This record gives sequence, C-alpha cells and structure tokens, in this order.
Amino acid sequence: MHPRDDCPFAFERHGDAVALLGADSTWTYSALGRAADAAAMDLGSDDLVAVVAASDVGSLLAYLACQRAGRPVLLVDERLAEERRSDLYRRFLVSVVFDGRWRRLRSSGPEMHPDLSLLLSTSGSTGAPKLVRLSRAAVCANASAIARYLSLRADDVAITSLPFHYSYGLSVVHSHLLVGGSIVVADFAVTQREFWDLVRSRGVSNLAGVPVMYEWMRRLRVERMDLPNMRMLTQAGGRLAPDSVRWWAETAGKKGWEFFVMYGQTEATARMAYLPPRLAASHADAIGLPIPGGSFSLVCDAGQPVEDSDREGELVYSGANVMMGYANEAKDLARGDELGGVLRTGDVAMRDAAGIYRIVGRRSRFLKVFGKRLALDHLEKLLADRGLTAVVTGRDDCVIVVAGDTQAADAAAATVAEIAGVHRSVVNPLPMTEPPRTSSGKLNYAEIIAAFDRHRQGARETGQHR
Repeated sequence: MHPRDDCPFAFERHGDAVALLGADSTWTYSALGRAADAAAMDLGSDDLVAVVAASDVGSLLAYLACQRAGRPVLLVDERLAEERRSDLYRRFLVSVVFDGRWRRLRSSGPEMHPDLSLLLSTSGSTGAPKLVRLSRAAVCANASAIARYLSLRADDVAITSLPFHYSYGLSVVHSHLLVGGSIVVADFAVTQREFWDLVRSRGVSNLAGVPVMYEWMRRLRVERMDLPNMRMLTQAGGRLAPDSVRWWAETAGKKGWEFFVMYGQTEATARMAYLPPRLAASHADAIGLPIPGGSFSLVCDAGQPVEDSDREGELVYSGANVMMGYANEAKDLARGDELGGVLRTGDVAMRDAAGIYRIVGRRSRFLKVFGKRLALDHLEKLLADRGLTAVVTGRDDCVIVVAGDTQAADAAAATVAEIAGVHRSVVNPLPMTEPPRTSSGKLNYAEIIAAFDRHRQGARETGQHR
C-alpha cells in the first residue's frame, strides 16, 4: 500500500532527504519507507495495533509502519502503568502491541470502520475512559493546514520536544514529514543541557512547546543561547499568559524568529486556530484565526448564532480535521463519522470586529456556589491583574485556590472571596509548589481536587480544619 501524495506517510516523494535523526542513526525518507513497510509485513488487515509512544526511533517507526500499512493504531503514553495499559488493550480488543518489541495479544482485532486511522486519548493519558477516533483524511487535512500556515519547508528541522502520543507532538511529526523536513528524535526535556546540545548540533530550526515549557525556557534564558538555525517557535496545549506572549513575541522579533500561538483540541486532530506572529504583541490574549480549510462560529446557550462582535458564545469549529467521534469500548470502533466535520469545542469565546477570536472561558470551568455562577478562568485573570498567581478550581460545594505557599494561597483565596462576593468559608486555599499536570503539560484539575480532599482530611485529623 502506498499512501497518497497529500498525506504525511508518502515517503517516496522525498527520496534521499533526511527524515529522522536519532541519537546514533540517520534515516532518509527512502530508508524510512522500506523499514516501515518491512515492520508492517506481519500485520493483518483486521489488526488493531497499540504503540507505546516512547521517545525513540523504534516507537516512531512502529507508528509510521501502521500508518503506511493502513492499520488503525492506538498511541499509548509510555508512562501509563502496565495494569492500566492491559485494561486498555482488553477493553478495545487490541490485537498487536509494540512496546519496544512486537507482541501479538490475539489473532485479530475488533470490527473497525474502514476510515479509522488513529486513536488518541482526550487527556494526555490513554488510561482515559474515552478515545478520539480520527480518520486518515482528518490526519492528512490537519498536517496540510499546519504546514501551510507555518510555511514549513523541506529544509526545516524539528525536534521531539513533546511526546508523540499527544496530538500536538504528533502534529509536529506529521506536518514536517509532509513537506520533507527532518525530525530530531530526542529523549531529553528542555530543562536538560543535552536537549540544547542536540538543538545546536542537529541544526534545529523549529521548536514546539506547551505553556509550562515556555516558562522553563524563559528561566533558562533561552534568548541568550547561541541557536544559529532557529527560525520558529510554536506554542499550544493551553493558555500562555498574555504578558508571556508579549515577551516571547518581542524576544522572537529581536532574534529574527517567528512566534506562533496556536489553539487546538485532540478532537480536531491537533490545530484549529493560529495567531500570526505580527499580531502576537497586539492580541496577546487571542487564539487568532481559523486554520486554512477551517472556520469558526459562535452560538449562544439557546443554540442560536452569535453574529455581533465582542459577544460571548460557545466556539464551534468546522473542518475536515474534526474527529469521527469518541470510543468508549471496542464496539464503538465500527462506527462511522458522527460529527460531520462540526465540533462544539466547549470553549466560550468572543470575536472582535477584525475577526480575531479569543477564548474567555470554558463551559465546564464554571461553578455555582450559593446560587452564584463563578467563571474560574475569569477569576484567575482577575487575580493575575492584582499580581497574584493562582489556579482556581473546585466543586459546587467549594472553591479551591492553589498557590505556591500557605501565605500566597491564603491571600489569593481571600481575594477570590472578595471578587466573587461569596463567603470566605467556601473558598479554600491549597498550598502547592507545583500543581499536578498531565503528560501533555496541562493542569490536572481532578488531581488538584483529590489533593485538596487529602489535605482537608489531614487537617481534620490534626484538628486544624477551620
């Protein structure tokens, strides 16, 4: 099977150009195609393959082999506990696993829709109860759109700064393979010297990161490093504070780099919007414009279109990169396209008169406490306006305010109670130096709430609960 020329897996088009740069190996596109095809020879037409996405060439090659052969593949976080992996394999009737070696678990996989190409978790950990079902057409459409708005070139060199089981990290792989660029496969974090040694020695030009990585890079004073080949920084995976966006935009301008803020969800393969670098400083709180081939609309709570500028509504995305639907169990894999290219994102957004979009909250990021509806993202912004850095989450019976130490958490909690107009007793401070995050770098609100429950129980047992 030879993929179409407009998809990332048609390696023949790029011949002897360098595709992958491993720790001690170099793979041309021709060699990569031959190796992927050889690896897929023992896969049957009805196999569902799970690939444990380690940060090495072998894992990436296994994934590409499945895609070249047209076998649906489930990408698994390498940090997922073995017990949870096994449960996942049983639940979805996975027939073949690659976890450093190929293993057959059963003679064949479940019944699957012919368009099904890729299964990803919605949460950054494939132990999640549901998976996103993506078609080959969605994968190809999103790679093409990203390559187009980033103006990717065959001489671009990316690095695996993000895990490829995560849709953002995978989109970096797809978009660069599509244009014949090179990908450095690295098993280091941006906080490690070895990562930056690779960036320099391999001539990396494009670097992708989530907000927490940009915080780390700023502390590392990346702008002072000698990075002669760097030309582009991209940011997605959550909201980067506007002050940080402006700082990075200004820094990139001085260095001759481009800085792209992007917005997406796994349900849309990866990306739905991007902010052109020329707008980053003036629209630092925006997600920007829909990607090529996609479009946005806003709808009110009653489901009616929001036509006016500067009015809130749920953000709805339309495009060829929208998922087929979710899967909770094996029988769902046989289902076809259930969304018709339209995705209700769950994000609350506004559109200005120039057509620039910005996210103002999350429909699920609201609490109703004592009859008051609290927008948690807005509370965090108001705290930031007062110079207080905190994470606000909770349940309808309590608000939880997380900050670095007891004094900071108490101050932020008192400010939230004042701003929101609720009794101080329902606003609970929680000191945490580093709030828990998912493997994709996003805040793990469920873990924060669980930590609060443990903290409160401990306080009760020692008689310190107020």
